Formats: sequence, C-alpha cells, structure tokens
Amino acid sequence: MSEKSNSYKQVLKATSLFGGVQFIGMILSIIKSKCIAVLLGAHGMGIISLLNATIDLISEFIKVGLDTSVVKDIAYAKMNSNEYEIQNIIGVLQKLLLISGFFGVILMVSLSPILSKLVFENATHVNAFICISVALLFKQLSIGQLSVLQGLRKMNYLAKISLLSNLIGLCIAIPLYYFYGTKAIVPVIIANSFVVFIISKYFFNKAKIKSIKKNFLEAFVEGKQILKFGGMISLKGGITLLTLYILQLYIGHFGGVKELGLYSAGFIIINSYVGLIFNAMQMDYFPRLSEVVNNKVQLRKIVQEQSFIAILIVTPIIVLFIIAVPFIIQILYTKEFLGVLGLVSWAILGTLFKTVSWTIGYVLIAKGDTKLFIKTTLFFNTLLLIMTISGYYLGRLLGVGVSFFVYYILHFIVLRVITQLKYELYFDKKFTQVFWVSILFCLSVFLSLLIKGDIVKYITMFSLLLLSLIYSIYHLDKNTGILNKLIKLLKMKQDK
Repeated sequence: MSEKSNSYKQVLKATSLFGGVQFIGMILSIIKSKCIAVLLGAHGMGIISLLNATIDLISEFIKVGLDTSVVKDIAYAKMNSNEYEIQNIIGVLQKLLLISGFFGVILMVSLSPILSKLVFENATHVNAFICISVALLFKQLSIGQLSVLQGLRKMNYLAKISLLSNLIGLCIAIPLYYFYGTKAIVPVIIANSFVVFIISKYFFNKAKIKSIKKNFLEAFVEGKQILKFGGMISLKGGITLLTLYILQLYIGHFGGVKELGLYSAGFIIINSYVGLIFNAMQMDYFPRLSEVVNNKVQLRKIVQEQSFIAILIVTPIIVLFIIAVPFIIQILYTKEFLGVLGLVSWAILGTLFKTVSWTIGYVLIAKGDTKLFIKTTLFFNTLLLIMTISGYYLGRLLGVGVSFFVYYILHFIVLRVITQLKYELYFDKKFTQVFWVSILFCLSVFLSLLIKGDIVKYITMFSLLLLSLIYSIYHLDKNTGILNKLIKLLKMKQDK
C-alpha cells in the first residue's frame, strides 16, 4: 500500500477509534437526555444549560489555553524524542493548572451573587454557583491529565476515559434526578466532574508519565511561552463561549427558561450527536498537525487528508439527521421539544461547511499566529452574535437555526481565503469534487422536505441517504482499502 494510502488510513483509524467510543457515549447521552427531558422537562434542561455554560465560560478563561498549548508542545517534543522537555512541560502544567483551579473557585464564589442575578434574574441560585465552583476545580485538574495523554497520543487511554466517564455519569444522574428532580442538578454536575477527574487520574498514573517537580515561581518563569500561546487560545475559546453565553442569556430573558431549554436541547443534538465526529478527529489531528507545523507541504497534506475523510464521514450523518430529526427529537426528548425542529434542521445543514472550516481553523492554532488569530476570533464571534440575535428577534428559534447555517458558510469562505493567502493552503481537485457532491446530497435531502406526498418524499430521502452512503464508502475504500480489510477479517473468523 502506498504512503499516501497509509496516511489516509491513519486518519480513518484514529477517527474510527474515537468515533466508536463517541458513538457509545452518544447512546449513553441519549439515555441521559431522555431522562432529563422526562424527569425535569425543558425548564430543568434550561437550568442545567445555564449552570454548565457558566462553568465552561469561567474555565475557558482561567485555564489560559494551557491544554491546547501543552498538546502542541508535547507533540513537538515527542517527535524530536526530547524526553526531558516533555517531563519539564508536564511539571510546569501541573502547577499552573492547580493555581488556575483554585483561582477559579475563588472567582466563582466571589461572583456568585452577580451570576445568580445575571443568569436567573434573582438571588435564589447563589448557593448553586458557590457549590459548582468545586466542579470547576475538578474540571481544571482533569484538563491537565487529558491534555498530556493527548499530546503523547495515548489514544486508547483517552477513549477509555471518555467511555467510563459517560457510563458512570449516567448511573449517577438518573437515580438522583428520579428521586430529587431539579434539586439534584448541582450534585450531579459536581459528581460528574469528580468522576472525570478520578478516571483521568487513574489512566494518567497507569501510563507511568514522569514529570519534573516545580515550585510556583519556576512554573511561572518557565511557563511563559506556554502561557503566551495558551493565552491566545483561551481568548479565542473565551470569546466564543461568551458569545454563546450572551445568546443564551438573551433567549432566556426574552423567551424564558423553557425556550432556553428548547434551544439547549437543539444544540445538544447538533454538538453531541452530529458533532461527535469532531471530537473523534481532533484527538489525533491536532498533535499530528503540530508535528509538521513548519513544513508547508506536509501541513497542506495533513489538512487535506483530514478534510477529505471528515467530509466523507459527515455527509451521510447529516443526510440521515435531516431525514430523522422529527423522530430523533421525540426519541431523545418529548413532544414538548418539537419546537426546536427548524433550528436543528438548518444548523445541521450548515455542519457540512463547519466540517471543513474546523480542519482549516486548527492551522491558525498550530501556527501560533497571535495577531491573525485574535483578529479572526473577534470578527467571527461579533458576526455570530449579531446574526444569531437578529435571527432570534426575527424568527425565534427557527431564525437562530437559519443564522447558524449562513454563518457556517461565511466562516468557511473567509477562513478559506485567509489561509490560502497567508499559508498557501489549498485543496486539490479530488477534494473539491467530493465536497461539491456532498453539498449536493445535503441540499437535495433538505429540499426534499418540501415534497407534499409522504410516500414520494421518504422514497426520495432514503434514496439520497443510500446514494450518499455508497458514495462515501466507495471513496473511503478507494483511499484506505477498508473494505478489503473487513473482508479479510470476516474470512479469518469464518476459518476459525
């Protein structure tokens, strides 16, 4: 098999490993979401969404992008077989995240009266914000362990952590929500963060990862470069989360907590179920990208391969979701949540463009181009906030869905132009053809929703789904030989 074929195969293998784990995690998440919808309703889901969004927002700022920065540095040091540098980076990271974790606790406790008033427009949730500050600390400590494992490309351990965390989290959440209802929301959030910390700690120790112990002063002095790059990442992530947080507050204020719960449910479907492929890919993709960041040819090759595999995997998933969204919403939640149908349908359609811009966007992170990174972050998030608030004002949740669809297209076009001019990053004819065919499949199934007769409509939809599957499998097999491998495995089992 050629080197090029092996390279595509590596991308598919890494994606399959985490894709399988993410799929199991998705099933567990479906069960959890269904239980929350039945036991707590849209109002309870709205409360969970606001509390988790607050934790994520504060966490993004206080971790100063250390996780992404460390993955990049460890991957590069690993490529150069610099064991001392790896141990030194880990020692610095552990101290810095410990400081940021305790700072986060103090910050959230201090701001709890303000947060309660801002988020819920009353002072009844002050104690909730004080309590979930503990979850913030566990989250920070877990981040350090997970980022080191990712940088060292301990993919099996990361997969096991994800699977076990989801399973145990589910076992904790369901009985607590059943017996205590909304009163269990805060304990569940704390318990879930603690579970992730304990499991990641176990596998971190199992990997026998060594580190050079640092005091706080040494960590600050030696971690300047990590903090400098991490600060850029943190700013980007923080601005993005702040943008979505403002949108949530806007919807909660003008539409109520129940409508916010519907919005949150819609984006759980998009980000947790359709977006699982992004989580699966980034675990292996970013470390590989960081290893070749100074090699223009190799960088272009990795981006193209990742984009190619991603599009082929995502397209049938998008087609399936567009067809099955009404059934998925009722399976995952209840009929009360059907009001989010338009939002989900439009936003999922835009995911195709998001897939390519996602792979391109990591180039800016790997390059560490601070000025360009900050400028694009501010531009895109300002655009997103204006478009989504305008969309909600004009068309409520449906308007938000349309806004996200248009935004994903604009994001892809602008980022595509920037990276081509700045880094000479472009796609070859093979990828372009596959991308346009994928767009055609997704648009065709979306437009087929307008067909009035149910029989004709569903025959058309399922025909498009079948064709998109055949098309994706054909090109995946052509570049990775996956079908031949599966046939050989089946023959081996039959022979036994």
